[in-house]
Amino acid sequence: MSQPNANEGRQQRFWDTLPAEAQDAFLAVGQPINAKIYDVLALQTDASGDILLIRSGLVKAIARAGQQKVLLSVHGAGALLGVTAYLAGRPTLAAVVAVEPTEAVRIGRAEFGAWLAQFPRIQADFHRAIAVRQLAGDETRIATASLSVSERLARLLLKVMEEPDDGSVDGRRTAVRLSQAELASCIGASLRSVTRSMASWRRRQIVIADERRSVVVRQPDALRRIAGLGR
Repeated sequence: MSQPNANEGRQQRFWDTLPAEAQDAFLAVGQPINAKIYDVLALQTDASGDILLIRSGLVKAIARAGQQKVLLSVHGAGALLGVTAYLAGRPTLAAVVAVEPTEAVRIGRAEFGAWLAQFPRIQADFHRAIAVRQLAGDETRIATASLSVSERLARLLLKVMEEPDDGSVDGRRTAVRLSQAELASCIGASLRSVTRSMASWRRRQIVIADERRSVVVRQPDALRRIAGLGR
């Protein structure tokens, strides 16, 4: 049985490109956070302009629309969250919740601005990274618009699996604690459709559910074929 590579297909993040001097300066003015599972690291409509750096673990961005909760995205180590709201000067659109024990650093709006000013060359890289991320998101939405529910679901699981897992021996992630309702909301599908796909995959041992009700990917290559990514 093959295992997913921790860095395979994972887009390099802005934080990963920073020189050690800039990373150290950021960490020096930030507030460390040690979050347990389900801890809320940031509230929806937070207007503080704070930036969150995920150092380890996994978080999800959840937005409430009426009585419904929508999973917008999942983020692992190296992710900077809150940057769009920071640039727009507007409240955040989603709450950030720990999916597993997570270490993060919070830095205030003023401190983040001063940090950028301290490293002028980084400012251009920062804005470029935000633009690239937005374009990548648009490209993903276009590419998946005509895909089936199973294809979209497989791609989402594979994307989450790209995030490193500090709790594993080799840093590779094979499981994630997301409900089927969250998965359905993230790909814009009905819960019934997602449940049907997951049941089919469990019968074929492509995925299983462990005692923590996590989705465990047993056959990543099979998921790639379902996603239309070959291999």
